[in-house]
Amino acid sequence: MKNDDVKLERSYEKNIKIMGKSLRTSRIMLIASLGIVYTVMLFMENNSWIALAFTGFFTALLAFTFYAKQIGIIYFGEYSLEVSASGDIFITILHGHCPKCEGHLKLHKKRKTFNSFVVFIKCDLNDSHIWNADAFEKKT
Repeated sequence: MKNDDVKLERSYEKNIKIMGKSLRTSRIMLIASLGIVYTVMLFMENNSWIALAFTGFFTALLAFTFYAKQIGIIYFGEYSLEVSASGDIFITILHGHCPKCEGHLKLHKKRKTFNSFVVFIKCDLNDSHIWNADAFEKKT
């Protein structure tokens, strides 16, 4: 099978912006960390269970952002949340059909070493249908 037969394209890409600035993982992590510290201190002072609930929210937000940064792409049905190498967050729609079985193609990222990853394209119907995404980037 030639690599030219596999085609995965972004039909929609939107950078998430808040007040004109790109939403970045580092900003979310900073806000979530400060939120955890603040709500824990608020709980210790007032014994307010609402503050403890917000601590849980900020902890979940921090964990989700860290996970998204590590994985690089999270699928939500037709849409996906992509994080660039610089930390910018995008909402995208990726389309691609497996040339072997007509399943849908998705990007996956696997950790090679602590700071390096291997990106590959994988069919959602058959796990043995895998293509190296880095090979496509080097060709273009």
